[in-house]
Amino acid sequence: MIERKDASSSKVQVGAEPLVLKRLEIELGVELDRQRRVDLGDSWVRPDGAAPDNSVFVEVLARIGKLKGGQERKVSTDALKLLGLREFYPKAKLVLAFVDQQAADSIVGWKAALLQRQGIERRIVEIDPKYRALISETQVKQDLFTADR
Repeated sequence: MIERKDASSSKVQVGAEPLVLKRLEIELGVELDRQRRVDLGDSWVRPDGAAPDNSVFVEVLARIGKLKGGQERKVSTDALKLLGLREFYPKAKLVLAFVDQQAADSIVGWKAALLQRQGIERRIVEIDPKYRALISETQVKQDLFTADR
């Protein structure tokens, strides 16, 4: 269980990333390196997943349910990172991976239109039901912790 001091921590969600990437490797038929540094001219980024040949880049959001402010900003930042990668790797497949349909469906309006227009795929990745339940439980604790502040 998560103690109060860890209630706002995203350890459980971050722990889902390797599970999502492993599943995507099977679905996409490509190996994905986790948190590998990818050069963007004079700077660099670390996508959650990157194919060794830079043909696929993935950002993961392990949120169950409708996105809230901070998660919406994370998706926007992840999308911007993917767009930066597109500038240097124009033929790469770009994926925003979600573990929940409702979370993916939270991206609406101009943001959804831009993702579609730029070829950034929103993909739902099934994870183990026990881990999904752990994410949900953690989110409840995070919400309670945030409400107490």
